[in-house]
Amino acid sequence: MAPLSETAKNYKDALSELKMNSKPIITSLTMLATEIAKTDGAKTEARNIANVIETRVVEKAKDSRVALATLYVLDSIAKNCRDPYASVFAPHVAGGFLTLFAQTDEKTKQSMKKLLGTWETQNVFPREVLARIQTDVDLSSNTRVPPP
Repeated sequence: MAPLSETAKNYKDALSELKMNSKPIITSLTMLATEIAKTDGAKTEARNIANVIETRVVEKAKDSRVALATLYVLDSIAKNCRDPYASVFAPHVAGGFLTLFAQTDEKTKQSMKKLLGTWETQNVFPREVLARIQTDVDLSSNTRVPPP
């Protein structure tokens, strides 16, 4: 992976302040991402910011409070500043979501299912991405009976 740009390093530092679900911090991070999207090289910086967020979701998967709050940042940015973020998050959002889902408690899973529902109703990500997530969530939620 290429070294982080100065903008991405600053964003990563700001994101490190998020230790739990905090609307003011999430709003601030969303506003910062929105401003970054207006700069020259917005698509490249958006990809860098997306990498920072996606990496944190996976790295913090065992700390469900931090990982879920980080997923809420991703959600807020994708919904409130769709372009270019929704398209740069789309190829990787399933992996991070499912990694967290596989490692978290039932309460967090319920929150994640609600979040997935909003992505579906608001068409935040492409249908095929959401279908992959939904299929894996459904499979992990069902108790499978082994064949006789």
